[in-house]
Amino acid sequence: MVDALSSVRWKRHQDAVVELSEHGIVLIVEETGCLQAKVYLKRELFLVYEYAAEGRPRFGLSLGLFVDCLNTFSAPGHAPVIEIRYPGPDMQLLLK
Repeated sequence: MVDALSSVRWKRHQDAVVELSEHGIVLIVEETGCLQAKVYLKRELFLVYEYAAEGRPRFGLSLGLFVDCLNTFSAPGHAPVIEIRYPGPDMQLLLK
């Protein structure tokens, strides 16, 4: 997941839009309105993928910060289990 997200991280402070659906997660990155990249993470890539929202929630995030947080949980040669939840109590993305 980190490798896929890092491939569309063109600069350190890159913003992205995340869209959630019953099929998985789509992350969209745009650069000054002329270049767009999308990363599709199908639900089959996750050990457990639970989706109970009505519609398709969309929210923005700092891609650099998100990738750095995921890297914090990972170790070379080891695939950690990370729980990602949205929305949290204050509409935030939670990582455990």
